[in-house]
This record gives sequence, C-alpha cells and structure tokens, in this order.
Amino acid sequence: MCDEENVQALKSSGLLVCLTASADTILERTSVSLVSRPLLAPLDHGLTGKERITELLALRAPFYARADVTIDTTGRTLQEVSEEILC
Repeated sequence: MCDEENVQALKSSGLLVCLTASADTILERTSVSLVSRPLLAPLDHGLTGKERITELLALRAPFYARADVTIDTTGRTLQEVSEEILC
C-alpha cells in the first residue's frame, strides 16, 4: 500500500477496503508472531512495540486514506467485520 502503483492496481481491481485497529489491538494481535514480522521485531530503534506500530501507522496513513472504505476492527469479531464489508 505504500507504493502508488500498488494503490492504483488495487483500486482498479475492485473495492479497496482498509482494515484498521488501534495500536494496542495491533500489538496484541501480532505479539505472538513478531519473529515473522521484521518491521515489528525488536531493533535498536529504541521504540516499544506500540511506539513502532504507531510510527508505522502514521507513515502509512496517507496511503491507507486512499481506500474506498475504512473499517475499524478494534474490539470487533471477525464475523462483525465480515458483515460490515459485505454490506
């Protein structure tokens, strides 16, 4: 999503849905798989996991804002999110 060409390709293929969540929720959901998530793996950047997630969300916000629909998934079940996407 951080490449204009990718955004255009996705938007030309259909409805572009951006699923968002709070930094705390993202940290909770990814904490068991940090090893396979290099952008969130502990580095010498001096940031906590939540701070790093907040930083990444801020950097990506202009691209995410280009989605046709944005759905906040914080505190919601897969079923609830799925139903909102389909409506």
